[in-house]
Amino acid sequence: MPKAQIMSYDQRLLFNHVLTALRRTPICSLGVLSRELGVSVRTIEAVVSHCAGKGFRDLRQEALVAEVKALLAERPARAIKEISYAMGYNSPRSFARAVKRVCGLTPEQLRYRAGHDLTEHLQAIPGTEELHSTVEAVEDLAQPL
Repeated sequence: MPKAQIMSYDQRLLFNHVLTALRRTPICSLGVLSRELGVSVRTIEAVVSHCAGKGFRDLRQEALVAEVKALLAERPARAIKEISYAMGYNSPRSFARAVKRVCGLTPEQLRYRAGHDLTEHLQAIPGTEELHSTVEAVEDLAQPL
């Protein structure tokens, strides 16, 4: 029996494949994912709703924000333009609109917030005083002009 037919009957397996695809390409459309996995759009929507308690679009938006945060944490000074292309967007402007629509913050604001959260986390750890100045310097670079 082909893999796609098995997955259509195993909700957890299908859901895990959806998550894997969204982690790989957070802007993946439902139609493309449906063709890639060999199951109907309705099946994917039903499985995501059952397993995650939310719709596919919400799950995809969470994957987008998580990936943007990961890229910003990896290299805080990385250009937004570079991140937008890494995420699969054709223009930084459409990427910025998508991020703002999902989380209410521009990519620059998200970068600043991610750096600020890291600083607070590091300050709570004893013996990391020497890291604070480095993190603060990175935050200064990441602040929008």
